[in-house]
Amino acid sequence: MDAAIRYLTNNTDHLHYDQALEQGWPIATGVIEGAVRYIVGDRLDITGARWGLTGAEAVLNLRILIAGGDLDACWRHHVEREHQRVHPGFRQGQMRPHGLIGLITRGAMASILDTDYFVDLSAQTGGILARMADSNNIHPTRMVRVDHRCAEIDEALAPVVEALWRNGFETLTSCQDAGESNAGWADRLPHMAAYVASRKGWAFIDFPLDSGLAFLTAIAKAGPRDAFYVRMVHWAAPDSWEVSSRPFDAAVLDQTRESDFGLRLLHVCFPMHDHAEILRRLERYESGALVEPAPIDQTSLDHQPAAFGHHPVCRSAAPGTGRAHSRNAEKA
Repeated sequence: MDAAIRYLTNNTDHLHYDQALEQGWPIATGVIEGAVRYIVGDRLDITGARWGLTGAEAVLNLRILIAGGDLDACWRHHVEREHQRVHPGFRQGQMRPHGLIGLITRGAMASILDTDYFVDLSAQTGGILARMADSNNIHPTRMVRVDHRCAEIDEALAPVVEALWRNGFETLTSCQDAGESNAGWADRLPHMAAYVASRKGWAFIDFPLDSGLAFLTAIAKAGPRDAFYVRMVHWAAPDSWEVSSRPFDAAVLDQTRESDFGLRLLHVCFPMHDHAEILRRLERYESGALVEPAPIDQTSLDHQPAAFGHHPVCRSAAPGTGRAHSRNAEKA
């Protein structure tokens, strides 16, 4: 009895069970014993298993992450660290500027360019390319994983990129608002101010050339030829998409090489209000719900069918006649 009294007296500070219960803290060992059984025993005590210290610790760490709901966050951190190790200064979820380094886009380095060329060229130009390819991402991102593909993608575009990957389309880079991501360019290069202003509210996705063309074909087949379709294909439509492929010279990245131009990347820029329809059509394409060919609804072009598919005709005076002529026949 004296020993019990002495024990309780010496540990009075540890016996405030009422306060612990008010804070929601356990006052018995059942929680710990249950965790040991669930985390450790249910895995390490399976029939026929033999464990070394390293393997057991690795498995238990994974079980702790899963039980605590932290696996996704840990995996994102791991992927980002590994990507930075392999491709220093570049991240898949990052928008890249255009122009001289238009092909230095997130994810593109591994498949299109040689990282050493970029590093060498950056050193030759005093690091300007490294500054232009700043790895800071101003938009929130989330992890997207489909089969072998895994990357941090701008949050607003993540569902679209995920649907693209599910359909087998490869992507190189994307950005949910090119105006916001390029805002810093106007400070360094004042002539870029108009471009930055024009890109606010516009997203883009860069594809390998063949994959980009396949994407455009897929969403055209997966919906009606309505105003959305007209924005995709007609230069004069309101909010017409910007789809381009700029020839790239390999000598830009290694000035000792012979010039070798090629088309490697398709840039698809679209207003963000088309985001939902792109996603809907990708889902329809994935399910095989294609739409039969039909006449194009040209309402958004102010009911001028004759203008569809044609750019303005440039005319000049024929020498010595004062008469305008055109290489294209006039349409009534």
